[in-house]
Amino acid sequence: MKLLGPDDLKFILMLRGLATALRWGRRLSSEIRNMAKENDLIVQIKAEQENIGRYYILKGGDFKSKRGIHPNPEFSWLFSDAKSGFFILSSGKEEVMANAMAEGKIKFDGDFNRGVWFNNLLKESGDLLRKPQNIFKKKEEE
Repeated sequence: MKLLGPDDLKFILMLRGLATALRWGRRLSSEIRNMAKENDLIVQIKAEQENIGRYYILKGGDFKSKRGIHPNPEFSWLFSDAKSGFFILSSGKEEVMANAMAEGKIKFDGDFNRGVWFNNLLKESGDLLRKPQNIFKKKEEE
């Protein structure tokens, strides 16, 4: 068994955090719940060099996440390594993502439109949780 380094652990925790954001986003926002019902999708996020990752399953608005590598995801975010993956995901900036693509530190595999949809779902969930006042505003509107 390979020992995990600090970069591996940060990446693993980031992927777990994305799952938590999706889970809470669905619970707290009818908008995110409705958005999650739009597509059934299996998304893999993986660090290729270390062969570590997590996959996310959306089906009928339900959500599951599991550690590891899915044998047949419909869309994949493939980071060159865990350190790059953590840096890119934690930045949350489009220009960092664009630079990483140009440098070959991230690749996408599968239906790009569905991947963009999943990214938007993550962004909505993350934005909701980053700003607690949004949670209460959304609740008042419902």
